[in-house]
Amino acid sequence: MIALACCSGQDFSHQYCFENTGNYGLLLASLLEERQLLYYQVPALEIKLSQGIQRGKNDKVDAWRIARYAKMHEQELIPSALSEEVLFTIKNFLTYRNFLIKVRTQFKNEKKAFYQVSK
Repeated sequence: MIALACCSGQDFSHQYCFENTGNYGLLLASLLEERQLLYYQVPALEIKLSQGIQRGKNDKVDAWRIARYAKMHEQELIPSALSEEVLFTIKNFLTYRNFLIKVRTQFKNEKKAFYQVSK
């Protein structure tokens, strides 16, 4: 889809809207920026609250809801941009630190459980 948008000879612009999913959306955001395409990264909770109570959850329904949100709020949306490289690196280190803290806690809990069972 992105390759098609970049290579098409048509003169209309493509805009992309997707949920802010942390590290998962980072690859898409960097690819869109690299190709100088306009995109909007929106918090998932903001989309959810704008739709009211909804039933059903799958990729097709999520894509439809995101597209509907983007169309309804196109005047209010602010184009997204990746952070500066230094800030980006710090964010990655913090994410990795939080991951390591979770792993350490898991090991401590398993060690504690092992000693309680062996007594």
